[in-house]
Amino acid sequence: MAVSQKDIAQRLNLSIATVSRCLNRDPRISPATRAKVITYASKLGYRPKKQLNQDMVISEQAFGHSYTVAAIIQAEDINRNSTPIGYQVISGMSQAAHRLGVSLILHTVPLGKRDAIHIPENQPRAMQEGKLDGAMLVYRFVEESVNKFAEQIPSVSVSHYHPQAGIDYVGPDNIDGISTVVEYLVGLGHRKIGYVSQDYQASFFDERLSGFILGMTRASLACNSSHLLKYEEFHPLPKMDKLKSWLDEGVTAIVCANDSVAKDVYRWLRRNNYKVPEDVSITGFDNDPTLPDMPELTTVQVDFNQIGRFALEMLVNRLDDPTRPAAKMTVECELKEGKTTARPRREER
Repeated sequence: MAVSQKDIAQRLNLSIATVSRCLNRDPRISPATRAKVITYASKLGYRPKKQLNQDMVISEQAFGHSYTVAAIIQAEDINRNSTPIGYQVISGMSQAAHRLGVSLILHTVPLGKRDAIHIPENQPRAMQEGKLDGAMLVYRFVEESVNKFAEQIPSVSVSHYHPQAGIDYVGPDNIDGISTVVEYLVGLGHRKIGYVSQDYQASFFDERLSGFILGMTRASLACNSSHLLKYEEFHPLPKMDKLKSWLDEGVTAIVCANDSVAKDVYRWLRRNNYKVPEDVSITGFDNDPTLPDMPELTTVQVDFNQIGRFALEMLVNRLDDPTRPAAKMTVECELKEGKTTARPRREER
């Protein structure tokens, strides 16, 4: 027998009207009560009368009312080298919002305030005034703050996975993307391969490291821990000199966690008179524009426009059915061969 709102109200000793308001995210209901009702409704298996497509892709016909949602992104992610990525994500969201009749607000958060997105002063004005139905968190936000934020409003995370928050997620298939890069390099004849990343907590960096280890394992190659390097964001030079010992030890290719890292590695190599790809091959991830004086980078191409579209569609699905289990969606990537990779000059044994 289907679970009704009356069943939930009786179990929690609440009125049916209160349960209904909670399931519809009425701003007059406290976040704590709303979270309790939604959690319990999900546990009981409550389903709204309106059923959703299994693949979570919404059709215009299935969409019967309007929502106001926000894309919340760090200001630095808009202004720095990731601008093309940020614009692609927002563009995908905008296209989906236009098609589905959703009002989309863009809200930027300074880097210094991303650790406290749950505090009202760091949130969009529409959310402070109770006029916002849902939000999409783009890139990295602190886990504890996201947990509290998700209790306030239905949310979707883009690119950074928050398992403890229990919110929907969409991002690139990082593991497969990097393992494909390793397979490609091995096919060129590389056997000693290093991996470089930035040193901060981000699920996509964790997954890409896993993809590197997986790729090396599949190729029956040793994943040497001394050939794994992490450096502090914005400060690559103090640790980058370690690359010299790598090259002396026969490393012929370096897999970078993203294109920003690849650019830092390329700058160091050029400053120290190494040639790419003649002395060492390098790869990236994300398909950012390369430096003006840098060869076209071999990288992993991601359809960030599609990720933005999926994020908004997932959020609308969440608003239509707030009790369904949190979903994790990954978007396939593809290798884009550039001019920073080649066969190693010396054959390895």
